[in-house]
Amino acid sequence: MLPIEYLLLFNPFFIIATFIIYYKEEKKRKNEVILFGKEIRNTKKVIYTNISIGILVGILTSLFITLIGVEIDIYILYIYIISIILSFIDKRFICMSYGGSILSIVFILLSDINNSKNILYLIGIFHLAEGIIIYINSYKNRMPLYLEENGEIKAGYYFDSIWVIPIITSVEGFFILFPFLLGYKNLITSGDIKFRTKKSAINSILYGSSIVLFLFLIQDNKVLLFLLCLYSIVIHELIIKINTHNWRDNRYLCSKNGVRVLDVLDENIFFKPLDTIIEINNHKVQNIDDIKRIIFIYGKFYEVKYTDEKDNIKKLNINSCKLNIVPLINNPNIIAYTDKFRL
Repeated sequence: MLPIEYLLLFNPFFIIATFIIYYKEEKKRKNEVILFGKEIRNTKKVIYTNISIGILVGILTSLFITLIGVEIDIYILYIYIISIILSFIDKRFICMSYGGSILSIVFILLSDINNSKNILYLIGIFHLAEGIIIYINSYKNRMPLYLEENGEIKAGYYFDSIWVIPIITSVEGFFILFPFLLGYKNLITSGDIKFRTKKSAINSILYGSSIVLFLFLIQDNKVLLFLLCLYSIVIHELIIKINTHNWRDNRYLCSKNGVRVLDVLDENIFFKPLDTIIEINNHKVQNIDDIKRIIFIYGKFYEVKYTDEKDNIKKLNINSCKLNIVPLINNPNIIAYTDKFRL
């Protein structure tokens, strides 16, 4: 039996999946440079974190799969093929909930209840794992954007993260590694950013847990298994609608009484997205030019008064010549989702 290090380092599918993560994060870095003239996130750190968390969750997921007794077989390849075909209709159909549920129904019709249940277990377990990863890791992977709505410039936060989780299982005495890609994609233009990413994570955890729980309860009942397949698809669609729903939120618009923080650089520990800087060194701040004028006069920032996204006024004593923020401005050079820039 091969050691786990060999399975990870020399498995071609795991290597390909790792390069997909690298490609997507590098693309986000280039987009940040195009939009803001600088890298907001440390790309190497993001890639390392995503891969490390994916491996850790993959090991725990493998143990859970073994504990429940789920058998992974050639049907995994069929799910891959069906999911890829469905993705040509809509990208969201690449998720295992769709292709897996369809194949599970086929197995029910063929009276192969064991494989039908195995697939549904994997759908539940992978969404449980996905929810855990989103909860602990997704918020920091946001990408700020300038958006335009009804002639107004507003903030937007784009999430498009991928994690590869290596599932290690034993087949006829040999350890085999199946790399699975889990992802989180969303565009948030309203509400509390961190709360909404956490809510998405909890929705995924509840969805996955409910499927696993129902499988324990319904046993080998064909009718109930068929209904669970439909449940897997319908509830997944409902969760997508809930997670992606946005509404008008004035906090995402440029402030008339200060400079709103679109986002912060990695090294910034003082501000958060959607904070509004209203005073620096006892001088009122109305726009980004005021900030430039204050740094020109004083050379450093000493005291900053700002409001958080709940309009609580706060003061901050610092001694720095940089605020390390990305301001929300009315006349950005590039607006996302226009002919000039697309994600």
